[in-house]
Amino acid sequence: MKVGDSITKPAGQSSARWQVMGSIYIEQSSVPQIARRVGITRQSVQRIADVLVLEKIAVFIENKLHKKSRLLKLTPKGIKAMESIQKEQMNWANKIGGEIGLSTLKKAIVELEKIELIVQPNADF
Repeated sequence: MKVGDSITKPAGQSSARWQVMGSIYIEQSSVPQIARRVGITRQSVQRIADVLVLEKIAVFIENKLHKKSRLLKLTPKGIKAMESIQKEQMNWANKIGGEIGLSTLKKAIVELEKIELIVQPNADF
């Protein structure tokens, strides 16, 4: 979270807000949908969504499929904040990747793929 907060701070956001904003960057979603996607409680997402709306980063719009569960959508101000965060995150990732080195990163990918082959069949344990 500390790294995420340092990445999001220039845009005036936090890691938690970034998770919610990132979840609706491409497609508006309801609070329960965001909670499932991000893996945090609906109540936590609702609190963050309410603040984002208050700060005009996002708006609630009508959900034609479910009248009581409105959709959260980024505003132009929210899109600008997300683009700023993405730029900061890319700069951070490039810096870290440069320090780790391409060879080490490639080895790590191979090892993570091996782990995935073991974990995936056991995901429903």
